[in-house]
Amino acid sequence: METPTINKTQKKSTLSAKKVRTKETIKNIVAAPYNNSYWPRISPEDEETLKIVLQNNLPRIKADRIPVPWRVIKNIPKPERREFRNNFKRNGEIKLDNNDRKALTFGSNGVTKLLEDKSAKVIFISSDVQPKIMVQHILDAAVLYGLPVIIFYNLRSLLSEVCGVTSAVICINKDVSPESKLNLIVETARQIFEKYPPPVDHINYKRSLQNEHILESSKDLENKTTTAAKTPTELNSSTSDSDETEATIYLKRNSERERAFVPGSSEKNINVYKMEVDSTGFLPLSTQIVEQRSNPVRATNYKSLVVKRLKGDPDRNKRKITNLKRKRK
Repeated sequence: METPTINKTQKKSTLSAKKVRTKETIKNIVAAPYNNSYWPRISPEDEETLKIVLQNNLPRIKADRIPVPWRVIKNIPKPERREFRNNFKRNGEIKLDNNDRKALTFGSNGVTKLLEDKSAKVIFISSDVQPKIMVQHILDAAVLYGLPVIIFYNLRSLLSEVCGVTSAVICINKDVSPESKLNLIVETARQIFEKYPPPVDHINYKRSLQNEHILESSKDLENKTTTAAKTPTELNSSTSDSDETEATIYLKRNSERERAFVPGSSEKNINVYKMEVDSTGFLPLSTQIVEQRSNPVRATNYKSLVVKRLKGDPDRNKRKITNLKRKRK
């Protein structure tokens, strides 16, 4: 006797066929046409050389907490124990270096402020940063200002081992003294960064401002030299000129009945019927329009947006369950 089987029409009415299956959703999303996946991860050889340089030249900022044995502290009264812990020293304690502390900045917020003030030299980012969008603005700003930025593997553990402080982002600013060891780190980082330039389709590649701080510093030096060479009478005249420019820039009204800004007189209404007709029988064009057409302004080229098709992850719920199980453990 043959075993009974179910045909296709009978399968449709079974319980297994009636189970709700997750539908795959495909969404069309408008995205930027620029490359936002810039992640300058260096090779293992360059990473090894940079690691040796960092270990030898980074200063010690924070001392490790030394546990005090109970046999030492049990006879000390409770109000005095805190002071005793702070003053407790063990043989071979690492000395702190506070000279180079001002030249180092830790954390994404501090590094972002340095980039805004144009005071950064070299930036190191840990490769295990999650999510990456947390440091994406630092990478974009580094490309904008033409600063070397390097993704370093296991940066947190190296900083805790050498400096005594853990951080995902570290920056060397312009407060470095010429005799400091940090200058060697800056030089090696710049040499390594030349091998990993930013992509051409990056949003800040064509509008890089790496020479802007050089121009500003040269302008400041020129202003200082000119002010030093001027006589007192010339200085007084320059101050009066600056006052006049301030008066023209900032508008103030003397009374409530007056206006701060008085617009200029508009052109008179031209009667079209009284205008002279050209030999062709048409009204002559104004010279302003001809000049505008002969000297066209160079328009800025903008990239059009890109439409991307995103598909939902079917294993999303499974990953949620596995992550919850890990947290409970």
